[in-house]
Amino acid sequence: MLVASLALPSPAAGRSGPHVEGDELSFSLHDLEGQVVGSDDERFRGKVVFVDIFGTWCTPCLSEIPTLKHLHAKYSGDGLVVVAIAFEHGDDPAERRNFLRWFTESNGIAYLVLDGGTLGTFSRSLPGIRNVKGFPIEVFIDRDGRVVDTRNGYGDKGRWSRELEARLVEMLAKPATVKDAPAAAGSQPAE
Repeated sequence: MLVASLALPSPAAGRSGPHVEGDELSFSLHDLEGQVVGSDDERFRGKVVFVDIFGTWCTPCLSEIPTLKHLHAKYSGDGLVVVAIAFEHGDDPAERRNFLRWFTESNGIAYLVLDGGTLGTFSRSLPGIRNVKGFPIEVFIDRDGRVVDTRNGYGDKGRWSRELEARLVEMLAKPATVKDAPAAAGSQPAE
């Protein structure tokens, strides 16, 4: 498995990979136009949300993009929302977002991309994620807004891509168990 190494929060006891504390992923981040998008955003309500935490500097992260574009195009009408949270270099939020806008346009990315900040702000931007050792990180959220799995991505187009699609199709087949399932509550927006 190819994973870009990071120097981020220390591992939590008893867990070997990245995980979300509790059953909800809370965030409040800016989209590429500077608007705040929280985990409680209406467009996530009752949907299967696949969160890809990545950086444009991360080779395995880049190799996932064609698969994510395919999944977004194929399943967004069935209730899949792909959200990419980018952690980039540079302390100026406007410059980061301008770069990310250029990057998404250059790569034909139509799914939602959020500015997570820098690696130094990771814990503040996504306070519920523990045991991060590298990118990409994938978070699977069901139609009720509950995190069902968190793992490092594999970044290839072979078996990983087929398994990811099968898993998301399985999640899409399950209806929400809570009427008008709420998404996780947001936190303060990260710069």
